[in-house]
Amino acid sequence: MSLTKGTSGRPVNVYTNSFQISRLPLKKYYHYDVVTKHGATGAASEIPSGRRVTEIIDRLQTDNPATFNPPAAFDGVKNLFTTRKIEEGRNSFTVNMGVQVRATGQYTVRLGLVSEIDPSDIEKLTSSRGAETLGVPNNANTIALTLLQVILSQGPQLQYKFSLHAKSFFITAGKRDLSGGISAWKGFFQSVRATAGRIIVNVDTTTAAFYKDSDLISSALEVLGCRDIRDLVRACASDQNFQKLRSFLRGVLVEVQPGNRTKRIADLVRNAGREEFFKDNEKMTVAEYWASHHHRRLQFPDMFGIKLKSGAIFPAEACKIKPGQRYKKHLSPEDTAAFLKVSVWSPEDRLNAVTDAVQGSLFNYASSPWMIESGMRVDPEPLRITGRELTAPQVLYGAGALRVSGGAWNVIKQRFRVPAHIKAWAIVVFDKGQDIQGRVDAFEGALVSHMVKLGMTVDQGATKEMGNPQDVQRSIESAALKSVRGLPPTADGKPQKPSIVVVILPPGGNEVRRQVKQWGDVLRGIPTQCVKAGKYDSQKGREQYCSNVALKINVKAGGINSYVQPKTSVINIMQESMIVGCDVTHPAPGVMTRPSVASLVSSIDEGATRYRAYVDAQPPRQEMITNIAGMLEAALKTFHQRRHVLPKTVIVYRDGVSEGEYWKVDEQEIKRVEEMLNRVGQMFKVPPPQLVFIVVGKRHHIRFFPSDSSGKDKSGNCNPGLVVDDGIVHSKLMDFYLQSHGGLLGTSRPSHYVVLRNGPQFTADQLQELSYALCFVYAAATRSVSIPAPVYYADKVCTRAEFQFDPQLRYADETSSDGAQFDLEKWKNGLRQSALSADMYFV
Repeated sequence: MSLTKGTSGRPVNVYTNSFQISRLPLKKYYHYDVVTKHGATGAASEIPSGRRVTEIIDRLQTDNPATFNPPAAFDGVKNLFTTRKIEEGRNSFTVNMGVQVRATGQYTVRLGLVSEIDPSDIEKLTSSRGAETLGVPNNANTIALTLLQVILSQGPQLQYKFSLHAKSFFITAGKRDLSGGISAWKGFFQSVRATAGRIIVNVDTTTAAFYKDSDLISSALEVLGCRDIRDLVRACASDQNFQKLRSFLRGVLVEVQPGNRTKRIADLVRNAGREEFFKDNEKMTVAEYWASHHHRRLQFPDMFGIKLKSGAIFPAEACKIKPGQRYKKHLSPEDTAAFLKVSVWSPEDRLNAVTDAVQGSLFNYASSPWMIESGMRVDPEPLRITGRELTAPQVLYGAGALRVSGGAWNVIKQRFRVPAHIKAWAIVVFDKGQDIQGRVDAFEGALVSHMVKLGMTVDQGATKEMGNPQDVQRSIESAALKSVRGLPPTADGKPQKPSIVVVILPPGGNEVRRQVKQWGDVLRGIPTQCVKAGKYDSQKGREQYCSNVALKINVKAGGINSYVQPKTSVINIMQESMIVGCDVTHPAPGVMTRPSVASLVSSIDEGATRYRAYVDAQPPRQEMITNIAGMLEAALKTFHQRRHVLPKTVIVYRDGVSEGEYWKVDEQEIKRVEEMLNRVGQMFKVPPPQLVFIVVGKRHHIRFFPSDSSGKDKSGNCNPGLVVDDGIVHSKLMDFYLQSHGGLLGTSRPSHYVVLRNGPQFTADQLQELSYALCFVYAAATRSVSIPAPVYYADKVCTRAEFQFDPQLRYADETSSDGAQFDLEKWKNGLRQSALSADMYFV
C-alpha cells in the first residue's frame, strides 16, 4: 500500500493534544505473567482482574521489599514489569491480606517470566516493521507499547484510586450532580501511541457519570423521586418502579455495616426485613437475624434490600454505595443535556487544561518512581504539526451551486435537486393541549409552504386525525386509508399509499414513536415522519424546524435534496463506485441476552446520495460483522439491477473498530469480502470490483487546535476541511485525520481514517477529497457532518433496527430476559428487513 501523503489544500500549522516521549526507557524490563488464586496452596480458581488483584499485588510488593525494589509496574490485569529479574525459584508467593484491607484471607501469586524487553525493542515501534503487528494480543510489539502505557499511568492511577488497566482517571473537584443518584466527574485520559518516527502520549480531558457515594436509601429516593421513606416503600410496591430501581443498582458495589464489608448487588428484594431463611436449622427473618447477631433493630423492615450472587440478603439501611463507580447505563435525555454542559470545553480551555496537567503535579511525570526508574521523559509542550485545509466541494441544488461557508450553506430561495411529489398525506396528532387544532393547522401551513418553496409538489391538504395513544397503529392506519380515498390504483393495479404520514408525538412519546416506526417501516412500507411536541408549534423556531422536516420528507418520498461535486479527480470515483457504510451497535454494558445489530448501507445512484439498507442480528458484544460478505453481495446485486453494471470499485467505510482490532477486521471481514467479490465477478463474467476498505474512528482523543487566527472559525476551532496525515499518523498504514465539520459547541473532534485495503491504489489526495465530499451528502442537514454520510446512515440503521424486531421479543426492555440463555436464531428470526430498505426510511 502506498504511504504517500496528500498535497492538496492550504498548509496550516496546528497544535495537538499530544506530547512526545523525548526519552524512552533506558533499562531492560522483565515481563511477568501474573496468576492470582485464593488460598495458600493456589489450588482454587484464578481471581479475575479488578480492585482485589491490584490490592494483592500492592501487598505482595510491600511484604517483599528485597524482591520488589525498585517497585514493579502492574497493569491491573495480568502483566507485571520490573527492571530487576526475580530470582529463579522465587516465582511463587503467599500473600496474607489483613482485615484493614477489606477481608481476611490468604492468596497465592505466581509470576511466570514471559519475555525481556530491551530499549532497542521499544525503538522499533516507530518503524513500519515494528508497527506491523501492533494490536495483536501478546505480540512483542504490543507488549512493548503496554509497558510504556503502564509506566506512565501507574502514578496517577494509584494516586486517584482508579483501575490500573483503564486509560482515564477522574477527580472529585468540580463534580456536578445530575438527577437520580448520578454525578458527572471530570478527569483526564492518557494513551501511548506509536507513530511514524516517534512515540507520543495523547492527553485529553474527559467526563464520565458516576454513582453518588451516598447511602443506598438516599440513592433510591433520588432514583424514584420519592419524598421520604414511607413514599419509597410505597413506590417499590409498583413493578415498574421496582424494575427501574433494580436496573439502576444491579452490579453496584456497596459497603455493608458493620464491618465495612464490600458486596456486589446481584438483585433486589422487596420487604427485605421480612424475608425468611434458615440459620442453624432455625427459621428466622432478616430483621430477627440482625437483631440477634448484630444487635441492631432494623428501622425499616419493609424497605427493599440487596441480594448477592450467593443468595444472601442485606437490608438497604445497612448499605452505602462505594465511591468511584462509573455509571455505564443510558442517561435520560435531561441528564444527557446536563452532562454535555459539564463535559464541554472550548478549544483554548481544553488545550490549556491538558498542558497544565502534563506540566504540573496532576500526572506526576517528573516525580513518579516508575518514570524515574525507567529514565523516561515526556516533552512538556504539545506537538505543533502541519496540516492542510481542503477546499469544500460544490453543493448543487436545483438552481446550481451554493456558497459553502464554515461548512454550511443556506437553502433560502433554493429548490431541491429532485423535488418529491406528494400525492396524498396524513397528519396524526397524539399531542394534546389548548387549541391543538389551531396549532396543528399552523404547523401544516408552515410545512407545506417550505415544501413548495423548495420545489416539492403537494397535490392536496393533509388528512388530519387525533390519534389514540392506546391504539397507535390503528389510528395511523385509519388516517392513511382516508388520505388515499378516491385515488385511482397504481399502474400495477395496487391500492395507492400515502407519500408520507406525519405523526405529532406527545411529550415523552418514545413508545408512540416505536409503534409508528414499526407500522411504517415493517408492517405497511409507508414512510413516516415524527415531529416533537414543543417543536412543531414553537413560534420562535418553527421556520427552521419546518425547513429541517422538509429535508427529511423530500428524501423519504423519493426526492434528492442535493448533489455534491468534488474535484475532477474524485468525480469519476464516485460515479463508478458503490459507496458503503457499515456499523455495529451493542446492547447496554453487561446485557448478554440481547443481540448486537450489524448494518450496511450501499449507494445506488451515481451521486452517492441514495442508499439501500440491510440489518442483521449477531451475538451480543461481537464487533466483527459476521454476515458482511452476505449483505454486501445483496447490495451488489441491487446495484446491478438498478444500473445494469457492477461497480468498478467497492469503497467500504467501516465504523466502530478500535485500533487493536484492525487485524481482526483483516482476517474476519476483508478476506471474506474479497472472496465474495471474486465470486460475484465470476457470476457476472466480468473482472471483480476492486476493494477499498477504510476504518472511520470517532471514539478517539486526538484534537487539533489552531495556532493562529487565520486557521480559526467562530467557535475557536480549526476551520472545516482540516486534514492531517503527518506527524502523528501510523508508521505502517495509510491513515489521516479529517475535521470535516464546522465547530458549534466545545472542541471539534476530527475523524480518523485508516486505509486497510486500497486495491485501485488511489492516492492520498483522492481518498481524502472523496471522504470530505461524502461528509456533504447527508440528506438531513444543510452543513457538512463529522463523518461520511454512509457511516452516519449505517449508525442510524442500527438504532432503527430496534423497531424491526418482533414486539414480543421486547428488544428495548433490557430486563425482560433475566437469567435466560441467549438464542441467536430466535433473534434472527424475529428481525425483519424494513419494507422501505431502498427508500431512505432511516433519515
